[in-house]
Amino acid sequence: MKRYVFVVILMLSLSNCKKDTGPTVYGISLAQQVCGTDMAWLSDIIKKADEDKANGKYLGNYIGTIYLGSYQNKPTFLIQMGMGSGGILYYAFDCSGQKIYPAIYPADAFYSTTVDSGKLIYTNL
Repeated sequence: MKRYVFVVILMLSLSNCKKDTGPTVYGISLAQQVCGTDMAWLSDIIKKADEDKANGKYLGNYIGTIYLGSYQNKPTFLIQMGMGSGGILYYAFDCSGQKIYPAIYPADAFYSTTVDSGKLIYTNL
């Protein structure tokens, strides 16, 4: 009887598992909502970041954080990951995935404003 009860409880527990709706899904969903596009480029970066965290596939180049901020009143994504740069602290992208940093000036003001008041949409730290 105890064995039967255990099996029923186990089956009920497993049947309540839901599809992932965690931070990664939320971050992509928020980005899509703000930008009005599918954000495939951001999804690719987050997929690489998940792989890098799980098995070191990219040698730590995709370990970091992604914020949603604003630059010149437009949504901007600040990505604090090396992404193979050899030492760049962060990158900034617009909704289309176009890199806008290091063209942003002054970069320090953009960085501190985004980190302090932007929305954290992804981290694997």
